[in-house]
Amino acid sequence: DARRSLAISELAAGFVRKARESAALAAAFVEAHATMLDACVRALGERLARGGRLFVMGNGGSACDAQHVAVEFLHPIIEKRRALPAVALPTDAALLTAVGNDQDFQKR
Repeated sequence: DARRSLAISELAAGFVRKARESAALAAAFVEAHATMLDACVRALGERLARGGRLFVMGNGGSACDAQHVAVEFLHPIIEKRRALPAVALPTDAALLTAVGNDQDFQKR
């Protein structure tokens, strides 16, 4: 019916608006921090060349992002390059519970 079509088109418009906002925010961040990002990427490259590895972490949804980053390093699909060493710390239940036990989850 007409109300349902209107609601769907409003929903679609909301998706487009949010996607544009997200893209604009990402572009503004990269433009504002390009020099720092370049330095970080170069430093990471130097460390990886010397046998280092990338450790990534996050909690909640950011833990999922950390896992995704580690997978992109370990199993590059889009960028055709050799695998690079990376570890997503949130996937290590033993480490998380050991640190929490030893350091107290309540301390900040």
